[in-house]
Parts: sequence; structure tokens; C-alpha cells
Amino acid sequence: MIDLKQTPEFDTSELNRRLANLIRVGTIEQARYDEEGKPSDPEVPWFSNEDQNGFYRGPLYRVRMLDHLTYWIPQLQLRAGEDQSYTVYEVGEQVMVFSPSGDPMQGMVFGALPSDKYRPPVGLDDQSKDLRPWRESIERKRYKDGCLVEYDRYLHRFLSLYPDKTQFTAWFHDDREDRSPHKKETNSDKINVPPRHLWQWDFHGESQYQYIHDEDEKFIHNHQQFDDGTVLEFTWDYEKQTHTHHWHYADDTDYSYHYDEKAQTHRQDWLYPDGRVVSYFWDEKSDLHEAKVTHADGRIETQSSQGGNSLKRIEFADGTSQTYRHGDTNSHETQYRDGSFVVYNLDTQEMHCHSKKRLKASAVEELHLDAPNIVIKGDVTVDGNINNTGKITSEGKHKAKSFELI
Repeated sequence: MIDLKQTPEFDTSELNRRLANLIRVGTIEQARYDEEGKPSDPEVPWFSNEDQNGFYRGPLYRVRMLDHLTYWIPQLQLRAGEDQSYTVYEVGEQVMVFSPSGDPMQGMVFGALPSDKYRPPVGLDDQSKDLRPWRESIERKRYKDGCLVEYDRYLHRFLSLYPDKTQFTAWFHDDREDRSPHKKETNSDKINVPPRHLWQWDFHGESQYQYIHDEDEKFIHNHQQFDDGTVLEFTWDYEKQTHTHHWHYADDTDYSYHYDEKAQTHRQDWLYPDGRVVSYFWDEKSDLHEAKVTHADGRIETQSSQGGNSLKRIEFADGTSQTYRHGDTNSHETQYRDGSFVVYNLDTQEMHCHSKKRLKASAVEELHLDAPNIVIKGDVTVDGNINNTGKITSEGKHKAKSFELI
């Protein structure tokens, strides 16, 4: 350090030169990151990349400041103790050089400045000319290979984009209002701020994994999407105590599973590309099991069981249905779309036929009604002879060419 009191005749031009050299802006012209590239002139002072024990001390640079090129000078790091940080500059970067006592031989690089060639990095959602209302809250780094790292303290969002288009996003929101001073200057398109924790990975721009934890709605949601279009989803509502899984496959097959912890019910659904829909339901409390298949032609098959009883039902597209019951009651039933039906009870060996209009029985030669007793309720019209060997009881009017009541 120069003592001006001891040099009263000190040239002020030298003082001006030193003051001008305290802080200067320049462009890195040469950079050295290891022991190679040492200055060839041993008489020229320079900083070595290694200390006296041979340990690496950091990169060295030569900086062009107008018509002056510095010697090899080091750079400042944010931390260099128990906590450490490391970053380097490259040829072509515009930097600040701090020279103690105005001596460039003691200079050091301590920061970079954007230039016309290297402008400030932009993020993923601010490519337009409109300023984002919380731009002052963003810290962002973009690398030469396309990698981007960003944190927005206002949105509580961390974002990283990798060269292969893989993207990771972590987002937390605490329902704060927009207090940005630029709020009125922005366009009407508002960024959707979800009241939740969000972690999201986008792989190669196609595959995706997403995790959402919404404390207000009290649910957790996982979403995973693959390159071939397959999608896996899981949702847990820890207030309602429900679990939902959903799979969508590349061939457009869908599968979903829902479990209700309180009700103790399970439900599974399959949807196939050919139009078939398969469902399965299980109630743990009542021990009810029910399976249902809906075909592309409109046919529906249902099977259920509960407490030793089972039911199978087939519904056709024309409105006809067939039902089979086994257990406490054993029967077969066929029902038609106009309401007519035929029921046969296997336990009582009874058959019940019901027609909405007319029930007609005919035969080319003979029609036999063989029973110990025949009961007819209603008017009877007989166009022929009735020869009975048992008892015929009629509760209506009788018209017949030949009819005998016993």
C-alpha cells in the first residue's frame, strides 16, 4: 500500500490509474482449470492452481479489459470453508475484476455481467415479452447443454429441466394473495397456483410422474405416464378413507379399483377396446359378491352371491332376460320385453306362465294336459271334445261343442 504522507510529491496520475483499476469490466480471453497452461515467462508473477502442498486451489483467468490483458488471476467463490461452493467462468464471459490497491497483478474475478451475446436466462413459462408479476422472486440457472434450474420463492416452486427434456417440478402453495407490484401491468392470463404440494417429473418430454398432496382437500394423488401412452393413477382421500387406482393401457384398455375403508367395499372395473365392460363388487360386511359383464352387442351378464344364495341373470339387447336362482330358492325364469314371463320353481316343481295378452297351446294331432286336477279361472271356450280322467274345475262361463264337468 502506498503511503501518501511519506511521498508528498506522489504523481496524482498514478493515483488516478490505481483508482481506475480497482474495479473494471472485461471479457475472459483465456481460462485454465488445472495445472496445465502455466505462463512461459518465469519472471511474470502469477497465481498457481496449486498451493505449496499441491492441493488444487481453483481456476485462473486472463481477462481482456479494453487494450489491457491481465495476467493469470483467480476468482472468488461464495463459500470456501467447511461449506463450499464451486463455479467457473468460460472464455467469452463478461466479468468484473477487483484489484486490491488498484494493482491488476493482484486482481481477482468476482462476478459476471450479462452481455449482448449472453443475455439473462429465460424460464419455461416466460418466453413472451410480458413481464411475470413475480420475476423478482426467481433465481434461475441455465446451462449450455440446455439444463435449467429455477426456484420461485413466491410460488414456492422448484423447477429443473434436463437436456433430454426430463423435467422435475416441486410446488407448494400456502394460499397467499398476489402482492406483486406488477400485478396490474400483466396480461389477463393468470398462472394457476394450486393449494397443494406438487412434485412432478417429465421424462424425455413424454413420460411423466406426478405427486400431489392437497392438505385442504386432504388427499394424495400419484400420476405416472409412460412413452407408450400407459397411465397409472392412485388417489388416497385420507378424510373419506377411500383408495382409488386407475390404469389406462396403450391398447385403450382401462382398469380401475376403488376401496372404501369405512364402508368396507371393493369395486373393480375393466373397459376393453372391443366395448366390453366388466365390473366386480364386494361388500365385506354383508359378504355380497357381484360380477357384471356388458358386451358390445348390448348383452349383460350378472352373477351375484350372498349368504349361500346365488343369482345369474342374462339380459339381451331385445329386452328378454333369463334368471337362475340357487340357494334358499331354486328357480329358472324367462322374462320378455312386454312383461310376459315363464317361471319354473325347482323346489315346488311348479311352472308359472304369464302372457300379457293370450296364452295359446296347439298341436297337429293331440294336445295332452295330464294332471290330477286342472283349475281354470275365467271364461272357457272349447271348440272340440274334452275327455277327462280327473277333475276339471272352472270358475267362469263355459262354451263348448262337447264339454263335461265332473
